Amino acid sequence: MRDLKTSLYLTIHGSKKSVEQIADECGITANYLYRSCLEGESGCRFPLDLLLPLMQATGDYQVLDHINRRTGRVTASAPRVRALKKKDANTVNEIQRNFNEAFSQFLKFWSTGDISMKRELVNTLHKHQCDVEAMKRAVADFEQGDLF
Repeated sequence: MRDLKTSLYLTIHGSKKSVEQIADECGITANYLYRSCLEGESGCRFPLDLLLPLMQATGDYQVLDHINRRTGRVTASAPRVRALKKKDANTVNEIQRNFNEAFSQFLKFWSTGDISMKRELVNTLHKHQCDVEAMKRAVADFEQGDLF
């Protein structure tokens, strides 16, 4: 397993953007960004509050993946989701059908081990994840009317 400095180095130097562009987007100097990848006295610490701007600037989340591996955690990306129409039975039925399809495909994949189903199953599970995120958003945004 690689260390945090290596993951940071690969994130910064593996980007299609130059170190100067990344530093500008993060609001720091290129020199500081170079030094943050170095070990020893010439190196410096990389502050946590710069991690999000770095990941957004590079589109590379391997530093977060490293932290997850070290802590035994998992981070899942939240896909862009559609807004649920309020009180629309067709939408609810569609979500239920999508779940049933995903679960059916998963059980078939699990029992047969047919690797050719893998891509389709991943796509179906992604669709289900989008449905779950849409439901979570609908619940979070729900406003109860006046009680009187």
